[in-house]
Amino acid sequence: APWRETKCNKYNAGYARNFPVAVNDECVQPWWNREGGIMRSLLALMFAVLAAPAWADDRETYNRRAAAADAALLQQLDRDRDGRLSREEARGDLNLGPRFDDMDVNRDGIVTREELKSYLQQTYGVVPS
Repeated sequence: APWRETKCNKYNAGYARNFPVAVNDECVQPWWNREGGIMRSLLALMFAVLAAPAWADDRETYNRRAAAADAALLQQLDRDRDGRLSREEARGDLNLGPRFDDMDVNRDGIVTREELKSYLQQTYGVVPS
């Protein structure tokens, strides 16, 4: 039978089209797609339980790497090697430049190592060594 547009197509369109579209004018859904079915709830619960620890580890790893990258970038951009980053040294860097004012807590135009540590702790929850 050719594909017919019926009220049942919302259940069958994304799966296999060889399911009967209607039986006695009622929708026939595959067992994994029944509304209110326990299978969908169990799969969602299983995914949430299994993915939560992995997501937390990935987030923690990302935060540590991002904090280390910001600390390394400060050292790289510090042209005069005084351990501080001036606004002029940060100008032109697309990564650190826009965040300079967030890092410069006392608004003196210079980011010190202490200000950077404070920023990294606040932003990533990590204190670089």
